[in-house]
Amino acid sequence: MAHVDEPRDSGARAARGAAGPALAPAGDRVHPADDRMREALKVAAVQAEETGGLGRPGRPVNKRSPFFIGMTAAAGVAVTYGLVELVIRARSVLVLIGLALFIAIGLDPVVAWLTRRRVPRWAAVMIILLAGVGIAAGFVMAAVPPLVTQAKLLAVDGDIGAADIGGLGRCGLAVVLRCA
Repeated sequence: MAHVDEPRDSGARAARGAAGPALAPAGDRVHPADDRMREALKVAAVQAEETGGLGRPGRPVNKRSPFFIGMTAAAGVAVTYGLVELVIRARSVLVLIGLALFIAIGLDPVVAWLTRRRVPRWAAVMIILLAGVGIAAGFVMAAVPPLVTQAKLLAVDGDIGAADIGGLGRCGLAVVLRCA
């Protein structure tokens, strides 16, 4: 990038040497508009150096003006809307995080009890985790056999049940209670 004092066509001026603008071709002569441009660039460079490149500060903003109050309110509404939308979209993840925190806080006293009994924390966490998996597996093993039995009975008696359900139109619940 050329400095403020350097012309745009420094190669052509160096080729002219000491001949000066009088002997330069007509297309290379310096126009008055170029001089004004160079002067404006110098003034801008000085001003940028004095003010740090940002210019002189203007009048302070009146914080009580209706425009400023309206823009502040609109920004507040936009931020609130964005946060509500974020919570709505992340609802399922937030529920899982909350559930995990609830379980962790609930099981922490047991882990602390085990660590007081000289069990390393990682081992205490694994013991609690395996106990939880064992309880869930026991629940499934206790619930599956009755479900299988009920499913078999439903498959065998399914035709009779379908006929009874068809008769509910006029009699309503009385038919079901008599059959039971």
